Amino acid sequence: MGLRGLALLCALVVALGIAATGGSASESRLASFRPASGWLVERAGADNPSLVVAVTARDASVVHPVALFGSFKKLSRNGILVWADTVGRGRAGFPTATAWPPQLARFRVDHGWEGQPAANIQQRVWVGSVHGWDLDIRVFFATQHPSAALRTKAQAELSRLRLP
Repeated sequence: MGLRGLALLCALVVALGIAATGGSASESRLASFRPASGWLVERAGADNPSLVVAVTARDASVVHPVALFGSFKKLSRNGILVWADTVGRGRAGFPTATAWPPQLARFRVDHGWEGQPAANIQQRVWVGSVHGWDLDIRVFFATQHPSAALRTKAQAELSRLRLP
């Protein structure tokens, strides 16, 4: 079997593997969320395929993957948006995480940042490397002062986050 035949055989094996799993080979290398009542989960799409977003169900209509920051302005008062970006592997600046799932209480809290879409939006950021995967995880609240109930709800969604 020549190189061309070997390449065709490899392509067939990959295609069969994708068909058997029901997804793309690249999806297995991305973070995802387990389904949960009250939440909508979407991939950002072709513009940013490594990004998955979970948003409170009542705010599902405001999620527009290409214009996420503009969409934040439309979050309801108790709206939460969680994003997980699988940035890659072995990149600089991603400290090794010691626990999974990430704990919201350990996220950096940003009350204001460059490009902030509205003054009421609070951003919480966690960046780390887990099992060699570099992740950028953010939680956005539609209030600068999320209640304990909102923080608990956000943590529950973080706990449903699956590693690549």
